[in-house]
Amino acid sequence: MKKPMAALAAFACLPLAGAAARADDGLSANVSLPSKYKCRGQDQSDPDKDVLPAIQGGFDYALGSFYVGNWNSSIGFGGDTEMDFYGGYRGQAGKVGYDIGVLQYYYPGDSDYNTTESYGGVSYGIASAKLSYVVSDKYFGATDSSGTLYLDLSANYEIAKGLTSTATSASPNWPAARPTARTTPTTRAGRPTTSATASRWPARSSARTRTAIAITATSTSHA
Repeated sequence: MKKPMAALAAFACLPLAGAAARADDGLSANVSLPSKYKCRGQDQSDPDKDVLPAIQGGFDYALGSFYVGNWNSSIGFGGDTEMDFYGGYRGQAGKVGYDIGVLQYYYPGDSDYNTTESYGGVSYGIASAKLSYVVSDKYFGATDSSGTLYLDLSANYEIAKGLTSTATSASPNWPAARPTARTTPTTRAGRPTTSATASRWPARSSARTRTAIAITATSTSHA
């Protein structure tokens, strides 16, 4: 069983095909400590702090082309915990890899943030593309959001053994998402405040493209 033991990165988010895109059948585990947890261009903790480590980790099980998994992270809202559950099917067509599946974002402390997405992705060499489609009514607290799309383009290049550079460009689209009308506790500068929106990512009238570059160091053991 492969166990990635540690990772340091400025940006972290559940990768293409979850964390389950592995060549070996069976169970695998992962754990990481990013310097700041950002997902889809949004800060998942305290936006006033440049460095605020998050504890992250999960388990994956693969059997042939099928996989299921769970990934978790400490955050600054929704009960301070994000739990992701996913499953899908991945394969190879010549030099092109493909991956389809379903992902459930679950927040034990606030179910209003719970979101379900289906996704499809392709990869070729160091490049990959993933399109996510919201199937739940809510998109991280924004109501009437079924059909919201999120396109993620990325490239991973191994600079040296255990050191990888990742470039990501993403374009979200909120066709109907809008915030709910209740007051929701948030965290700013370590103190509880309130916000008029329950959405993790507020509704926007048009798509915005975000680009990020991160360098990740990993250490792996085999069992």
